[in-house]
Amino acid sequence: MDDRFDFDADTVRDERPARHTEARRAAAAAAAEPEEDEYYEESGMVIPPALFWCIIAITVIMLAAVIFLGVRLVKAGNGSADADIAAEQVEQYKAEITELEKKLNEANEDYDALQTNYDEYRTAKEQEIAELKQAQEEAAQQTAQQPTTDPVEDDYWLDLTGHSELKQKPEELFSEYKTYYVKATTLNVRAGKDTNQPILFTVKKGDAVKVAAIDGQWAFINFGDKYGWTKTEYLSTTAVAAATTTKPAGSSSTKPSTGGSEATSGNLGG
Repeated sequence: MDDRFDFDADTVRDERPARHTEARRAAAAAAAEPEEDEYYEESGMVIPPALFWCIIAITVIMLAAVIFLGVRLVKAGNGSADADIAAEQVEQYKAEITELEKKLNEANEDYDALQTNYDEYRTAKEQEIAELKQAQEEAAQQTAQQPTTDPVEDDYWLDLTGHSELKQKPEELFSEYKTYYVKATTLNVRAGKDTNQPILFTVKKGDAVKVAAIDGQWAFINFGDKYGWTKTEYLSTTAVAAATTTKPAGSSSTKPSTGGSEATSGNLGG
């Protein structure tokens, strides 16, 4: 008997149902789950599901990263804009400071120019003042050295018109008459500043005379409508009492002489 056909019939009967059961289960499973190619065709996908979900997850992560980076870039852009504005303001401030420094330098130059002009003006004025003082001193010296001349008629307030008896006229006058009083009993008034000049008239003790000028020891006086020269030593600025004399019997009056003492006085002598 062929060994190929040597098997146990009971064993065949026992294993056959089991094989049929496994075959049915496999067929059911095959019917329940389509093959891989059929699944792809029915779902329209050309990639495995696990890979698909991985791609979705990666896409979401990348999208989140892009959004995050975009926000950071916007902030960075805003910061850069602020930095640019700040830089522009800094440049503007620098330009303003430069302009202010320029104006300050110009003001300093103007001040220096003014100071120089002031110094030059002051020096010129000081020199001018010094020259004026020197000219005044020289004029005073020349005036002192010049001989006396006749008075200028325009400044000569004393009118001596018609008094030809006067041999000499005063060269310098007071601004107005000054009152003096005669101290001598009798005082001669002459035509000039000299005892050799003729006597024009006499005045008495206590008489008030008006003095228009004094030249040395001589005074030019006015008494009534008369003018002449007399010695200042016999005149006083304070009032003097008039002299009282008793005329002896048989005496006669005499006219004043043209010489001799200038004054006669019992008190003064001479």
